[in-house]
Amino acid sequence: MEESNILDGVDFSELDDNFYLEREFDAVKKFRTEGSFSFLRNGHSDGYIGISFRNKGKTEPAKYQIDALHYFQKNQNEILNSFCQFFLDSYPELMESYEQFEFDADIGFPELTNPEQVKSLIGIEGLCIRNQEKNGLAYFGISCSCPWDIEHGLGVLMHQESVILMDRADICSFGGRTEIQKDNGTYSEEELEKSRAEYISRLSEEDSRKWWQFWK
Repeated sequence: MEESNILDGVDFSELDDNFYLEREFDAVKKFRTEGSFSFLRNGHSDGYIGISFRNKGKTEPAKYQIDALHYFQKNQNEILNSFCQFFLDSYPELMESYEQFEFDADIGFPELTNPEQVKSLIGIEGLCIRNQEKNGLAYFGISCSCPWDIEHGLGVLMHQESVILMDRADICSFGGRTEIQKDNGTYSEEELEKSRAEYISRLSEEDSRKWWQFWK
């Protein structure tokens, strides 16, 4: 049976600058929902995640971004299973980065032996469609809640089923530009300096905001 268009009825002019919307995915329901912190309007995920597009100043997402969202919809199981396998393979290094060298479920690092166990540990919170692309499809970041770092969460940058980078959740929206450029062949020292300048500018803008503006 043909899947419905995930963007049916969407008027991008009525959305915010990031074209934020929420949609349900069956594959997300297999992940942890209870006890996970969520930015969703309706609280816990239960299959729903927030979707945003990084395309500042545009009136609607680019075609390669929309195509990437449709690709995610169609291949959600394969994409999330690939992420879980990558997580499992990287789990020892992740634990070491938090100076944790033994399994301890009480602090969020239980023993994991297969990818399906990863799904009971983390919750999928958001999907950020980036404004970089390769072969006509955008890169995207998947932000997750996790028990070992409630404040910063977990994030993974992907292109189709390939993992580009895994780190804290904020990489989904802004980080990993160098890794993306190396992956799609657009990397150069000039682009690296441009990325650094844009990052510093964004931090300066945030620092100049009044305290109450951070809650808007």
